[in-house]
Amino acid sequence: MDAVAHLHGQEVPIFHRDIKPENILIGESQAKLADFGSSNLMDGDRVTYCGTPDYIAPEMLLGEVQDEKEALYS
Repeated sequence: MDAVAHLHGQEVPIFHRDIKPENILIGESQAKLADFGSSNLMDGDRVTYCGTPDYIAPEMLLGEVQDEKEALYS
């Protein structure tokens, strides 16, 4: 997804933290990522719980540190 690569490619990466079908807006020729209410700058490891339970990354459920590798999964 180009939107995620763009966010993660910033000088201080931005992580959406709530990617799910409802937050992907599909038009006739493009898709857009929406709802950045849970987004964070990745300026250190995170151990917080956020997002939609049905789509949440396993390490978030387990209370493990979340870094850029896990952000790609979620």
